[in-house]
Amino acid sequence: MESPISQIHSINQINNMFCFSGSLFLNTLLIYLILKHSTREMRVYSRILLQTCITDFCYSLVLFASMPISTVVDGNHIILQGCLIFPRRLDESEQSRVWLDFTLVMLWALVFMYHVNALPMQYVYRYLILCW
Repeated sequence: MESPISQIHSINQINNMFCFSGSLFLNTLLIYLILKHSTREMRVYSRILLQTCITDFCYSLVLFASMPISTVVDGNHIILQGCLIFPRRLDESEQSRVWLDFTLVMLWALVFMYHVNALPMQYVYRYLILCW
């Protein structure tokens, strides 16, 4: 029987692959539609929409590369590294992989905070400019 951590890891990998492929398809479709089929009135907003699409595309790539798994074990919040692109080998020591795991999780945290904070900020800024 699998341990709970390995079950979480397996479910997370399936979910990440499904969401990554869906995100790539939908963002590519949206970029195509913005560039090729926008009306003249919508061209004004195309840069805003493209910025959102490209940022979401980058976030999806970083999330797929790092695949962090956030869980709680015995009351402690931990982030596991579930990397699919750079899988662990059985002969690999833990110390040789620490720098890669740490770098990927910090890159994910940086892109996550940008994605959460910077994108809504552009709409708040435009709202304040237009309404005040």
